[in-house]
Parts: sequence; structure tokens; C-alpha cells
Amino acid sequence: MDDRLARLETAVGQLGSTIHALEQRVRVLEARPPGATDMAVPEIVTDPSGSQPVLPGTRRAGRDRDDPIAILSLIGRLFLVLAGGFFLRAMTESGLMPPQVGIALAFVYGLLWLVLADRAGQRGQSLSAASTPPHSPWSRFR
Repeated sequence: MDDRLARLETAVGQLGSTIHALEQRVRVLEARPPGATDMAVPEIVTDPSGSQPVLPGTRRAGRDRDDPIAILSLIGRLFLVLAGGFFLRAMTESGLMPPQVGIALAFVYGLLWLVLADRAGQRGQSLSAASTPPHSPWSRFR
């Protein structure tokens, strides 16, 4: 009798986790913009503890603040962005490109990084960019 009860408890637990996974998938489907039928629904990944299934990328946002590798990679990216700006300035000041072209390229370079920072904020990568509201002027570029 105890063996049968244990099997029933296990089956009920598995059904509960399956229902939770299906609820998450439905939430993802309902969050999609209307008419977006080509997007694939992400597969469910089980939590390392095995208790709760989660969608990929949902656990990562909280860990990035404490991850030294993520912080070091962001510092490296910052130096590369600044190096690109200084490179454009050096090319313009040395006369290798006309000042009008250098200024235009600098504005395009800065605008590119603003758009990329806004997209990172929309994806919830708070270390890459400050989160922006949904009515951001850059939202049409996604």
C-alpha cells in the first residue's frame, strides 16, 4: 500500500511541474506581439535542483551583478568603445579624413552604441545598459 501511495505522490509532483512549465510557455506565447508567428517558443529547462522548470535566460539577470567575469567583460567592452571614439578623433585631427566626415562618423558611432544600449536594457541586461521604459524612442529599431 505504501509503494502505491509513493508512486501516486511522485506522479502528482510530476504533473504539477508539467503544469507549471506549460503555464510558463503560455505566458511567453501571450507576451508576443500580435502577428509574430515565426518566433519559436523556447524550450523549458529544469532548475539544477530539479524542483522548478524555468525558461532559458530567466535566471541570468540576477547573477550578472555578482559575476566577476561578466563585470570584467563589460569593462573590456567599455574600453573598446572608448578606443573607437578616440580612433575617430585621431583620424580626424591628423587630417586623414575631412572634419565633416569625422564628425558625421562620430555621431553615427555614438548613435549605434545608444541603440545597442537601449536594446540591452530592453532585454533586461542591467549591467550592459540602464533599463529604459517601453515607450522608448528607440523601440522601433528592435
